[in-house]
Amino acid sequence: MSAKRIFLTIVLSTMLLLTACQSADEAAATETATFTPKASATSTSIPPTVTATVVPTSTSTPTPAPTPTPQVVNRLHGLNLGPYLYDDPNYGADISVEDLSELIERIAPYTYWIRTYSVQNGLRFAGAIAHKYGLLVAAGAWLGSDLAANETEMESLIEMAQDGDVDMAVIGNETLLRGDLTSRELLIYINRFKQAVPEVPVTTADNWEELQQYPDLIAALDVVGVNMYPYWENLAIDKSASTLEDWYLEALSTVNQISPGKEIILTESGWPSCGNNGSSAQQSFYLGSFTTFATALDVQYFWFEAYDEQWKSAYEGEAGACWGLWDDLWKSERRHRQSIR
Repeated sequence: MSAKRIFLTIVLSTMLLLTACQSADEAAATETATFTPKASATSTSIPPTVTATVVPTSTSTPTPAPTPTPQVVNRLHGLNLGPYLYDDPNYGADISVEDLSELIERIAPYTYWIRTYSVQNGLRFAGAIAHKYGLLVAAGAWLGSDLAANETEMESLIEMAQDGDVDMAVIGNETLLRGDLTSRELLIYINRFKQAVPEVPVTTADNWEELQQYPDLIAALDVVGVNMYPYWENLAIDKSASTLEDWYLEALSTVNQISPGKEIILTESGWPSCGNNGSSAQQSFYLGSFTTFATALDVQYFWFEAYDEQWKSAYEGEAGACWGLWDDLWKSERRHRQSIR
């Protein structure tokens, strides 16, 4: 596996102890780690994925052998999945079911959950694909100031959830921070989803500075989704996890004053591997210290993010393109395989 930091970062992280990938001729005897999701795969139709490799035997009869699967001790709780590695979805970038399936399959051994940000631009089948690989899905509706686009997102997410392809709904991401909607407007979308699919838990994801201003919104959520980034506060890497713990405990105390017993899930946290104050070593250090904190306090979280997305550099500078644990070497490898088919 040639992806940029998946072995460097995960191996160096204290909470992710990755065993060596076995070679193809050993893989048939390898037992793959499994996870039983709350929601089973549904009737949503997705194209089958071919995973068998043809290996000649001594009798020259082709025999299928499974692709080697890494064995992972202590998976990540969740990974944020932005599948647009190069092209900007704000300008219509799409992803095919085949490509999305390959992206999800690659990260499936390392996590229990994935989180998506939209149900448009090719993400409608993300839930069904993730369930196929034994993962749970926090599916998002991207909400902004365009009410017509919001309507499309909500209709699609509700349909996806009614099909059984959503284990948690995330209605909006940093919508309050951007000022795209008021808390009351956001709450209308949240209640609409809850009424349509009452069995699926609902949250939104935003900065704590925004969420803490709206007790009614916090009370309406099944779990409170908070994005926390020591990196964006220019904290030193060795102080970041301990500061994050302080933020989390303070926020949890406030949440429980509003809704006793309600949990906070960290919907985003991460560190870039390039750009200002970013490097692979720092990303690895933060991943290790972050997961140590999360495990010790039994905090649910989604690491930001699975893959580098090059288009984000136009919005966030150099660091915006390198938050992922996998990089564009995955795509280069895939292109190479296609070129020799």
